[in-house]
Amino acid sequence: MKGKIKHLDEFIKFLSVAANDDRYLEYLNIINEDLDRTEGYDMCEVLDFYINKGIEKGKQLEHTVMENEIRKAEAAREKAEAARKEAERRITELEKELELLRG
Repeated sequence: MKGKIKHLDEFIKFLSVAANDDRYLEYLNIINEDLDRTEGYDMCEVLDFYINKGIEKGKQLEHTVMENEIRKAEAAREKAEAARKEAERRITELEKELELLRG
């Protein structure tokens, strides 16, 4: 069968060893379930699988980063609001002191 990968497990393990990169193995069980077939695998299908997994990871990372930035912005807003209230309190205090001095 020309152009098909018949033994995907071994092929992925070979890529992992040849590239000295264990990331190939991360999705080995998942890719076998998603692309389970006996006639073999097109290399494009395997590449699409890994590309799509990378896109999913990127979206998850983006979501996490956005959540963290929102939390930071909320904390900064709360800190600014507390500083504004403290400034207003201090202004009121100083105005009262000024009134007493003018007496």
